[in-house]
Amino acid sequence: MKLQSITVFFKIIAVLMLGIYIAYHVKLALS
Repeated sequence: MKLQSITVFFKIIAVLMLGIYIAYHVKLALS
């Protein structure tokens, strides 16, 4: 794998983790 594809892969994971984190806290705030 090239270095660029690894960076893109980690960027996608970071965005997903951030989305899950935000959704979790919104769910806690609304409940």
